[in-house]
Amino acid sequence: VLPRKKTDNLLEKIVKKDYNNELEGILEKKYFDENVDSLLALDLDDEKQFNEVYKELKPVISALNKYSKMGMTFSINPETDDLIEKVLILKGNKKLVNKLNQLKEKEYFVE
Repeated sequence: VLPRKKTDNLLEKIVKKDYNNELEGILEKKYFDENVDSLLALDLDDEKQFNEVYKELKPVISALNKYSKMGMTFSINPETDDLIEKVLILKGNKKLVNKLNQLKEKEYFVE
């Protein structure tokens, strides 16, 4: 039983490392505006401005959705996290917001 546990742990580390590399790629490609302040300044009630914010955050939201299905999440920074949550709620994706909040409470973060 013990050797199998080591194998499971090794496989888990490999899978986790692959996801970490993927996440780093997303963040390195700067899919979202580096200056979150400019996105925060936009009016989410204005359809055009909301669409601009959503366009910038869409790859990050897609990654969050993918990770949440595997029981993990990640955090960029508090301001961006709050903005993403607002955008998800306005897009009608409260289910994903709830899932991400559950994962945050359990601290299932991608390292």
